[in-house]
Amino acid sequence: MRQARGEEGYSLMEVSIAAGLFFMLLAGALALYSAQNRLGWISRGQYDLQASAQKLLEEMVEGERRTWAGATVRGLRYASAVAVSEQGLCFRTANHVVTYYLEGTTIFRRVEAAYPEPLQVVAEGGSPVLQQVTRFEAVSEEHPITLGDGSQSRALTVSIRLDVRKDVEQDISLRTNVRLRNWFPPGS
Repeated sequence: MRQARGEEGYSLMEVSIAAGLFFMLLAGALALYSAQNRLGWISRGQYDLQASAQKLLEEMVEGERRTWAGATVRGLRYASAVAVSEQGLCFRTANHVVTYYLEGTTIFRRVEAAYPEPLQVVAEGGSPVLQQVTRFEAVSEEHPITLGDGSQSRALTVSIRLDVRKDVEQDISLRTNVRLRNWFPPGS
């Protein structure tokens, strides 16, 4: 457009083009911010789930610091007997029988007073302790060891695998091997 002499400034067309470019840049920046924020929420959720799974695994192995019926619930490391099955893991400590089992995508824990009967994984009852679990496996294996005095004996190791998933296609996988301190080979 023509401008009259002595008039300075921008025409309506120039201002409209500049405003359009500004809003296009603003829309791009907001889209980037929104995507980054969404990824942040996903990663925080994954971190929280991984931390919960690690805490559960530590409680399985070492036991709970809280008390149940007035006594500390010891973990797998202190077990004197272990039973594993496709449903889960059961172990006996001095005062309790503790069972962990997977039902759907939730791991449950049952704590009972110790009983002398043979151990068996009973996949019912208990309290939910971790959700969004895609895999829970426990395998026990006896293997030979050499004691401090040079004599031969056997040890029991339990391997645990725990996979969890939250809102993504990749599982978070945790594994541990636990050698039982209070287990003695049969006949010893």
